[in-house]
Amino acid sequence: MENPHKHKPGLTHVWRATGVALQGLRAA
Repeated sequence: MENPHKHKPGLTHVWRATGVALQGLRAA
């Protein structure tokens, strides 16, 4: 399976931001 993050480098920061936001919501 290909790495979805490597598929579109432009979306890397988006996925990272989403992950951070989800972690923040869970931690809240």
